Amino acid sequence: MKRVQMIQGVYISPDQRRMAGAVLPRIPARKVALLALCLAAAGFFKIWVAGRYTNEGYAVSRAISQQKALLAERDQYRTEILCLRSPERIEKLALNELGMACPTADRLPK
Repeated sequence: MKRVQMIQGVYISPDQRRMAGAVLPRIPARKVALLALCLAAAGFFKIWVAGRYTNEGYAVSRAISQQKALLAERDQYRTEILCLRSPERIEKLALNELGMACPTADRLPK
């Protein structure tokens, strides 16, 4: 007794199916599972790489903003150094706060 199977509304026997070339070769379940595992691993790896790429982008952005802040602070310190080195400021500080006076003619070396 042959089994008759209905495919897309048509009854067909296994012999007719094989003759028509509609029979696909069976793939072992282990191979299918291994393929699924490999695809899942590749997908997780892609997600991990995308996450690392995003995190590195944020780190670069933070580093750039920190660099800009440090450059601004450096410029501020340079301006302050120029102000502190000015001869007028040093003379004023020596005369008023330290009680120094300009040397007289008799105190100058000859």
